[in-house]
Amino acid sequence: MDLNRERRRKKRIRNLISVAYCSIQLLAVVLAFRGLGWLLERSGEEEQVEAMFSVLESKVAEVKTKFTATKAKENTAFSFGSKTE
Repeated sequence: MDLNRERRRKKRIRNLISVAYCSIQLLAVVLAFRGLGWLLERSGEEEQVEAMFSVLESKVAEVKTKFTATKAKENTAFSFGSKTE
């Protein structure tokens, strides 16, 4: 029983560390976007800013597909239920 409790405690600690790390990364991304907004106001080069945002959007879409693919795998289940048409 103590071994199971210890495993759960370690898992909670790992989860808390992961949440804290992700929060710090998200803050860094928000600050970077603020910097890009500042650059947009300071410079008249809207084409370069649009190019940067298009690259960022493509990277976000790429990462988002990785998360949705793992979520879809987790939710798959087999059922012997009847088929409804």
